[in-house]
Amino acid sequence: MPKSSWRNSKYKRQQQSCLGFLEKSRAIITKHFGNQNELLAQCNDLTGDALRDNSDIEAARKYYEESLRIRMKLYGENDSRTAYSYSEIGSYFSFIHAVGFDSAFYYCKKALNICRLYPEHNQEIPLERIYSNYAYNYKVSQRDGHNWKLLEATNDTTLMYFDSTLSIIRKKYAPSSYFEATVLHQIGNCYTDRNLYYPEKMKI
Repeated sequence: MPKSSWRNSKYKRQQQSCLGFLEKSRAIITKHFGNQNELLAQCNDLTGDALRDNSDIEAARKYYEESLRIRMKLYGENDSRTAYSYSEIGSYFSFIHAVGFDSAFYYCKKALNICRLYPEHNQEIPLERIYSNYAYNYKVSQRDGHNWKLLEATNDTTLMYFDSTLSIIRKKYAPSSYFEATVLHQIGNCYTDRNLYYPEKMKI
């Protein structure tokens, strides 16, 4: 078996194991704590992420939306834990590309605004993901062909939000973490965009 096929097969087995454990976790949580609690919402988030990573995006959306329903009932709209669900739904729309970027930016912006206005529970969520999702979808939503001035302004604002993401990560995790690496990769992509879209005015 070629190495690539072996790796794909191993990855699929790992994904199935992950989803199996999450299904058992949801069953235990529901049995002991009911179906309206934060622990179940977090389990739904993880299940959605696993399905999204496996490109089963429509199944992922159902779990993200169920988490949102739970948090809306527990906390209402103006809570950063609810905002995290909005950001996850934004990541769903981002995944489906051309037909979803406007909706992705809407939900990611909504999530970020809630966290800024009602920060009391920001320490209880992966706040860095909210900033990172917003930065990426802001960049995509502002694209307008080869309008250089708009592209440059968009890139600068995107970099500012990725810098904020890095600041959160570096306070929260050990140096050189996986999370830091993913954001540095996104920052690198911003400079690549600058090179591709307006190399004659590149300022790196």
